[in-house]
Amino acid sequence: MQLVHLHTHGTLNKMLHSDFWLFELSVWLHVLARSFISIFVPILLFQAGVSIPSILIYYAIYCALDVPLNFVARALLRRIGARWLVALGTVWVVAFFVTFSLIVPGSWVLLGVLGLLAALYDAFYWVGHLYLFIESNTMGDQQGKTEENTGLLWSVKRLARLIGPAVGATILILFDSTALIYTSIVVFLLSFIPLYYVDDFKDRPTPNDPRLTWKQFFTSTEERRDYVALALRSLHAESENVIWPLFIFITLGSLESVALVPIIVSLTSIIFSYLAGKLAHTHSQSMIALGATVLGMLWLVRLTVTSEPVYFISIFLVGLFALLVTIPVDGSTFNRAQQTDALSAVTYRNAISMGMKVPFYVVLALLVGVFHMSFTIAAIAMFSLVLIMYYFNSHAQHA
Repeated sequence: MQLVHLHTHGTLNKMLHSDFWLFELSVWLHVLARSFISIFVPILLFQAGVSIPSILIYYAIYCALDVPLNFVARALLRRIGARWLVALGTVWVVAFFVTFSLIVPGSWVLLGVLGLLAALYDAFYWVGHLYLFIESNTMGDQQGKTEENTGLLWSVKRLARLIGPAVGATILILFDSTALIYTSIVVFLLSFIPLYYVDDFKDRPTPNDPRLTWKQFFTSTEERRDYVALALRSLHAESENVIWPLFIFITLGSLESVALVPIIVSLTSIIFSYLAGKLAHTHSQSMIALGATVLGMLWLVRLTVTSEPVYFISIFLVGLFALLVTIPVDGSTFNRAQQTDALSAVTYRNAISMGMKVPFYVVLALLVGVFHMSFTIAAIAMFSLVLIMYYFNSHAQHA
């Protein structure tokens, strides 16, 4: 019994002091802080009197500014390292929420500043923390576990997203949006503490690491295939994470209903994220085809059926089948990034995803049927993903 205790204590102690797990703790705290409020951002803007077209234009500004800032983040990472880039991203997200608390209807200057701060945060944090994640998979006992660790990373994020919206909704109901904003800020700042103690990760590229041009990076069929998949997946993700919660709030009229969206998604996928990571190594293409097909069908159901139980059943299923697309694609890109150019991989990944969202929001801002058009675009994107994956795979087999 004592041996079991010593083994368990030793394993737990090793995990808590492992650089990989310190990194995971930092990500967990960051996603927790973000999930307190992120799903409520369009709703709080709407409640503050900002019109839906103006909200969509704000998101278009944010995504448009984000694209070039990814390349600024790449240059900065080479100079100051990924950890300090993540720290800068954390500063920008704190500034974002301070500015968010000042928003008033019709203030286009504030909306523009908000879009810039959101873009600075997104570019700096995502380039920095994904670079660290890729490099963590080349260290010690984590080598060769990229797909499995991708599933683990998503499990960690899902756990935070399970807790965060419930806490956020509770704070909004009992107090107000100001209390929620400052609670998020405190946890954002705490998230950098574990990362500060990480000392064995490769923090920046060495002079000997390859620096591939855009053309060199996308030479391989696999790279083009996966980044097209990332672009199409981003349309589904934006419809699910921004437009769908706003639709639920306007349709059902309560913050509690909105908070249920990420909670249901997280419940369905915390354990399955890890399992999907294990399966992705050998069944990635089949997983993506199945996941994208079902997601496309679920968006069509949402277009045609107006029923509250169906809405929440669809959330459950979307959370499950989105993993069949997300984890294989991310695992594949991260795995190859270790052998090619990790910094370019995370830069192009974020720039392409955000660039795809700009026309999406511009089109929605110009139309009347915002929700139906968003759901239609998401469905078309998922069915297109199936066809494009089939095309690339057929091309690879005949090459």
